[in-house]
Amino acid sequence: MPSATRSSSTRSTSSPSLRFALALLLVAVLSAGCRKKEAAAPVSATAAADALLAAGKPIDAIIAYRALPPSEGAQRGIGLAFAMMRRWEEAHAALAPYVKAHPEDTIARAALVSAMVGRGELAAARVEVSALAAAAPQELSIQLIAAALADDEASRKGALARLASFKRDAADPKSEPYELLVTRWQLLRAVGDNDAADAAASASDNAPLRDAGSAVLLAETYQRLSQPLMADRLLQKVTSEPNAVPAALRAASEISLGLNKPERVAALLARIPPAQVVPPVDGLLSARAKLALGENDAAIEELSSLVTTLGQKHKALASRARLWLSRAHSAKGDAAKAKEALVGIDDPSLENERNMALAELELSAGNAEASIAALKPMVDRDKDNQAVAVRLMLASAYVKANQADEAQKLLQALGVARPDDPRVPYTLATVLEATGDKAGAEREHKRALELAPGSLAPLRRLIALLDAAQRTADADQLLRDQIAKAPRSGTLRQMLGLRLEERKDLAAAEAEFKAAIDADGGADSAWIALADHYARTARPARALELLDHVLRRAPNTADALVRAASAQRTLGQPAQAIERYEQALKLRPRDVGILNNLALLLAEQPATRDRALELAQAAHQGNADSLLILDTLGYVRLKRGELELALPLLHKSAAGLPDIAEVQHHLGVALLLKGDASGRKLIETARRKDPTLPSAEQAVTRAKP
Repeated sequence: MPSATRSSSTRSTSSPSLRFALALLLVAVLSAGCRKKEAAAPVSATAAADALLAAGKPIDAIIAYRALPPSEGAQRGIGLAFAMMRRWEEAHAALAPYVKAHPEDTIARAALVSAMVGRGELAAARVEVSALAAAAPQELSIQLIAAALADDEASRKGALARLASFKRDAADPKSEPYELLVTRWQLLRAVGDNDAADAAASASDNAPLRDAGSAVLLAETYQRLSQPLMADRLLQKVTSEPNAVPAALRAASEISLGLNKPERVAALLARIPPAQVVPPVDGLLSARAKLALGENDAAIEELSSLVTTLGQKHKALASRARLWLSRAHSAKGDAAKAKEALVGIDDPSLENERNMALAELELSAGNAEASIAALKPMVDRDKDNQAVAVRLMLASAYVKANQADEAQKLLQALGVARPDDPRVPYTLATVLEATGDKAGAEREHKRALELAPGSLAPLRRLIALLDAAQRTADADQLLRDQIAKAPRSGTLRQMLGLRLEERKDLAAAEAEFKAAIDADGGADSAWIALADHYARTARPARALELLDHVLRRAPNTADALVRAASAQRTLGQPAQAIERYEQALKLRPRDVGILNNLALLLAEQPATRDRALELAQAAHQGNADSLLILDTLGYVRLKRGELELALPLLHKSAAGLPDIAEVQHHLGVALLLKGDASGRKLIETARRKDPTLPSAEQAVTRAKP
């Protein structure tokens, strides 16, 4: 019979990989199949809802499904639509009963696994995906998700064995696609088979994607498993395709925000075809990127527009936009408007998030009692200890209100109810630190690390405690033990490298930074960390080599551009440094560091001093408390011949930064130009700290407009 778009009421036990991924991500028309009529609803109405789902319009699809008489097909479609929107609670609520009745539906079961991961139910997700992998051994997408969830040596070796059935066929270049090879690489590294891992990585370099949908789903799974670098590796491949699907571009935007790379987002969202733009989803991503870039006014404008547009028609989405609008107002320092945005949220599913945000605002303002009043009723209603985050915030509020005993009682009870949650002992440790119980704090931080080896927050706090107690050797051993337990954490290696660098053990430090590159699988951030080490240890040329390597692979990496510009300035290459800073500024137009450093360079040439002043003023407006930026503003005015305006700024910055040679040098030059001979002594002292600074005569000559 002729193919037709598959109805949500039709179930399949052996869907192809592409259909599996697209059903979850809804990035194209659903795979062909036969449509069954449902007694409860006309085929045309169900087909209309299916079409909205397939067109990537989950909000409209949910409205259409809910307008139908109740049916299993509508329930399934609603669950898949919520999964597309990453609304995991609602997806789970719709899919769990459906899957229980229809375990043969591998698509719905896979969506349920995603919802479980999104809800943090990793143990349940692993049980479900293991059964699913056994039921669909030839479904590559399912096997890849199962591999991502493997969490010990036995399960990883089992995943490798299942993936071995997907053998290379010389006649089919997609028989070993990129997503399969990179997953093998990840598993082989985890089990210590480095030679085989290197072979998989080498083979993946030119491997094609089997399908974008499964790769995006896999990337999102890694993101939710707190493995953003693996997620980013997959999405870089997907989005390099000229016709990348919208779901991939959105997922890449989400992960870029998680990796603190908001400058990527605008370009990714701009590639979504106008007909496939989903304003509530894409607009929220765009606004969050602006907020991360420090463009608070632009973020507020976009979020306010979203709230107005969504209005009463889409309360849940309007409420979520209000949450971010509150954060934007808070970032701008307007607590009243931040609170006003939260009060307008009337979606019951966001009640806890709203109340927590209100409590956080009160806590930030020093109103601990008000924060307690907002949080305690939520805890009282939560009889089964599910609202862990609420309890943790309440404990922090108790500490701020000088009620540490209440905080300890709350956390000890929570520890009994949730013995495997590492957040509980970590928060208890911070409470004990506040009360001066250092031994107890050490014990609880160690407990948190037992539950989550390599976890950075408790590790950093515990190292600080040990260092403060002059137990440096214990701190070093703790860090090495954590590296042994989490060998694929490049961040831990970098922490050890920094400690060794501080002790001037540069060879050992360099070895650790290089080991971090291997641990992180060659991620850009690891290369940048090694470049930072070279820059801090007076090897700018070596740093620049590494940064150029990163920029050849990813030319719009703002962090690498900024560091490369700094290295080129140190190497006496101002024109190249300016070019790099200009590129970085396009990506992060409100970054005060970039504005400041570019202003310093542009101030050296008469033709660009007007722009230097504009940039320095913008940087000062962005961070009026920074004495370094104040020094730059003073120096730019000095170079423009505005000595009387420059001197007060330079005096203030030099007084607050007595150990920074360049700042003292700037004041010395200004004093000499004023006819004050004490400026020469300042310049000479600064040059003893930094011999690259110009002599008094050279500096005065250069400073004249």
